[in-house]
Amino acid sequence: MRIIFPRLPYFLFSLTLLLFSIPTINAQQIDWLNDLGRAELIARQSGKPILYDFTATWCGPCRRMEKEFWPKPEVVELSKYFVCVKVNYDKEKTLAAKYGISAIPNVVFTDPWGRGLLGQKGYGSWTDAEILEKVRILPKDYKSLVDAGNALSADAKNLDALHRFAAFYQERKLFWAGNEYYRRLVLLEAEPTKREMILLNLAFNHIRINEPVDAIEKLQILQKEFPGSGQSDLYLYGMIVANANKNQRHEASRLLNDLKTKFPGSQYVALADEVVATIVELKE
Repeated sequence: MRIIFPRLPYFLFSLTLLLFSIPTINAQQIDWLNDLGRAELIARQSGKPILYDFTATWCGPCRRMEKEFWPKPEVVELSKYFVCVKVNYDKEKTLAAKYGISAIPNVVFTDPWGRGLLGQKGYGSWTDAEILEKVRILPKDYKSLVDAGNALSADAKNLDALHRFAAFYQERKLFWAGNEYYRRLVLLEAEPTKREMILLNLAFNHIRINEPVDAIEKLQILQKEFPGSGQSDLYLYGMIVANANKNQRHEASRLLNDLKTKFPGSQYVALADEVVATIVELKE
């Protein structure tokens, strides 16, 4: 049996086409600010980090980014953790110079006080993943540091504030960011126990982010300043790991012998043995 469907009246068919032809409107979008002063004030009061998008009307990649990247639902959702600022590259040359912006599009992430953390230059097939990864790893809430951040803005040498920022990033395993504050603390902190802790964190952070030369330099300072420290075996262990990262098998082996001779009962002997054994395995 053949089923015959009734023909839609012309006006109803036309209305149907009209409804389907209406473009879909994104219900949510990023709440961009253009007033730099207001954005900085909101960031400092709320403890939210800042996202700067440096752009210009003549920039083709900027327009593509505006159309393709920023409207994505996951991007809009993540943007809520930041104070988002559209920056006219042609008009805000001072701000661009502050962050070393020489090409656009350029996205810069800072803490609520404008201290640069990470950036992303250009726009291409790689951009989405790279920006989203940076957003993922960055802190989203600086409320616990509002007073420390304001104190540092008033006095860049405020020891308590510097210690708090260093610990904040250390706890979040953002070792490169923590080192920015540890480097400043090395120049200012005189109290021996705190100074030793600063140098140790600085040295091992250099190891973690694959900067063995800098790590060795800091460990040598520790050996010179604190020759009788109860953590001297840890200094040696750090030297072994740093030299291993440089593929300096001979020097790492020599330091391992020193560790075994001077600190035979140290908990780091077994760990150092494993490190040096790995170098041997890679070399052979």
